[in-house]
Amino acid sequence: QQTTKEFRRLASRLLNSGYWRTASLLRRMSDQVTTFASLAVQGIAVPWNSNVVERLMGTVSKRTKHKWMSWTTQGSQGLLTLLVTRVVEPRTHEQFWRRKLYGRLSPLPNLGIEVTRLAEAAGS
Repeated sequence: QQTTKEFRRLASRLLNSGYWRTASLLRRMSDQVTTFASLAVQGIAVPWNSNVVERLMGTVSKRTKHKWMSWTTQGSQGLLTLLVTRVVEPRTHEQFWRRKLYGRLSPLPNLGIEVTRLAEAAGS
């Protein structure tokens, strides 16, 4: 949170100095820039690059684009969360499946990844 506050303070100073585009960028990105650090503090392992996540996104995209399949946003979110958890947090993934097998299913972890439908994305 401290880093996010500092980004916003810097954005205010830049705006006052006439650098409105840079200030706007810092304000928009202040939360996203610290996502990986926040996850690491929570003990969630973060890959050094996005190759793994991009591959997983491709897997979700491929599965949801089949003509004979119909996925809700919630179903796509669940699939993506399971795939990412399996790679990034194998212990959490294993615990989830053990609980599912023995009937004590807990909710999927919130990894801060959000699935949106194409129509929703185009509207925003």
